[in-house]
Formats: sequence, C-alpha cells, structure tokens
Amino acid sequence: MFNKLTIRSKLTALALVATIVIAALGGGTFLLQSTLARETSLAIESGRNSTALIANARAAHVNFQRQVQEWKNILIRGNDKALFDKHAKAFRERADEVQKDLAKTEQQMSAIGMAPGAAGQVRKDHEAMLKKYLDALATFDSQDPESGKKVDLLV
Repeated sequence: MFNKLTIRSKLTALALVATIVIAALGGGTFLLQSTLARETSLAIESGRNSTALIANARAAHVNFQRQVQEWKNILIRGNDKALFDKHAKAFRERADEVQKDLAKTEQQMSAIGMAPGAAGQVRKDHEAMLKKYLDALATFDSQDPESGKKVDLLV
C-alpha cells in the first residue's frame, strides 16, 4: 500500500510523522521541565527553612553565651550597685532573647516536619535554670565582697 503512494504523499506522511514525534518529544520535555521546576522550587524552600532553623538555633546559642558572660560580670563586678544593675538587666534581657530564639527554633522545626521536642525541652530547661539563677541572685549582698562567690555556689 505504501508503494502506491506518490512521492508527494510519502513526503507529506513523513513530515506529519516527524511533526507528531517532535510534538510528543516537546510535550514530554515540557512536562519534565515543569516537574523539575516544581521540585527545584520545593528544594529551595526547604533550604530556606533549614537555613532559618539553623540561624535561630545559632542565635539562641550566642545569646546564651552572652547571658553566661553577664552572669560572670554580675559575680565579678556586682559589688558596685550601678554595675550590678547594668549586668543584672542585661542577664535578664539575654534570657528573654534565648527564650524567643528557642521558640522560633521550635516553630521552624515544626514547619519543616521535624519533631520540636528537643528545642522545647531546651527551652524548658533554660526557664528552670533561669529561675534558679534569679533566686540565687536575689541573695546577692553588695556589701559583702565574697557575695559573688557565695551566690555562684547556690547554683
């Protein structure tokens, strides 16, 4: 049957088949590209969420280190009322920052599908520790040169 067709008909059929093949390949490529773009977008979003999580956890760590430094400053310089007030205030502010950063870390963990239990436990432990430190700090006697050592032993 194909032998009875004219050359023009054969070329037209060949062009039609080639067009169909090219269209099918183009459609498949378009679908593949769409899927790849969607997957890339999800990967980028996941990377952003992970980066935010790490940044929040790191901020909590840095603020905790600064809180520890303020505690040391209270113990060393606390016999001067102005310095005691300055460092006690900074100690509480750093504690608030740690709590905020840990809360953000918990939220980020939930957002990316991680169990936020570890961050929540750290936040609770930090709250309990803060209470102990503030209770000990309430006993600080600026008239006693050994008060810093005594307060430090209470925690």
